[in-house]
Amino acid sequence: VGNLTLSDCIQLPDKDPNMDVAIFRNAIAANPSNANAYAWLASVLYEQGKYGEFNQTIRMAEGRGVSREQMASVNARFRSKLMNARLNNRLN
Repeated sequence: VGNLTLSDCIQLPDKDPNMDVAIFRNAIAANPSNANAYAWLASVLYEQGKYGEFNQTIRMAEGRGVSREQMASVNARFRSKLMNARLNNRLN
């Protein structure tokens, strides 16, 4: 994971999604109210076809007071994945 910041990670999903997952999880551990980190983590998991983990991430965020609406408002990529999950019945 090294010295990458959340800002650095936002540029990685298309290059190294596995590293991104670890970094976004670390960002969440450091700041459990970071809506953008949850949104990016959920987006990357969805793109990897990990729909169960996508849903778990959303539930974890909601359990920590971060709503789907908050995540969608700060992250267009998450907003797109959330809509896609709804349309394809992948949202729990």
